Amino acid sequence: MALIRPSGQNRPTLAVLWGTALVAVGLSRFVQGLKPGLCPLGEAMAWDFARTGSLMRHFLCVTVLMIEGMLPYL
Repeated sequence: MALIRPSGQNRPTLAVLWGTALVAVGLSRFVQGLKPGLCPLGEAMAWDFARTGSLMRHFLCVTVLMIEGMLPYL
């Protein structure tokens, strides 16, 4: 990380270090919260696809949605 400062202030201040530490802690807590929230959802989707055999249907739907999303940019 590079910060452009006047030549007399080459060291980061305590506020910058404190803010960086808070952001790092906040992001790590956010990722820890995502794991229990999203892992069961992904596992349930995987079991549903395996049980019903709808993986190809899902792939087709995602492909169509991606193509429709790109049409305005062509």
